[in-house]
Amino acid sequence: MSARAAVYTLLATDGQLQDLGVAYGNVWPAQALDTAPRNSRFLIMRWEESTVAPGRASQSEVLTVWAHCPREMSTDFAPLDAILNRVTEVLTSATHVIGADGTLTCVDYNGKSPDLNDEGYTTITKNAAYTVVSR
Repeated sequence: MSARAAVYTLLATDGQLQDLGVAYGNVWPAQALDTAPRNSRFLIMRWEESTVAPGRASQSEVLTVWAHCPREMSTDFAPLDAILNRVTEVLTSATHVIGADGTLTCVDYNGKSPDLNDEGYTTITKNAAYTVVSR
């Protein structure tokens, strides 16, 4: 019981995210990339702690979505803010979305990071955190 597949599909196929510079399919789970894309903004999904309440058929997981932009493309954080605002809109409006590994019940927004640099990927980056409830 998880909503990972549903969340991935929602983000990877969203036309407005593509319009904001996240190329189709440039959504990755944490630790999946050895080398970051250099020609597009991209998203990294980091699934964190999971909680299952006794006697309940649902679970809560913390998800952090990282928006990255290669430094050689831009050092302006405004597009990353727009991307994370769209991610928030997509996720918090999704209810009862069936995925290959479970059903996304709802998503709560928990906040956004300051402007950051990622020396490993040589990108500028920001992230937003969510609580994802699934069954």
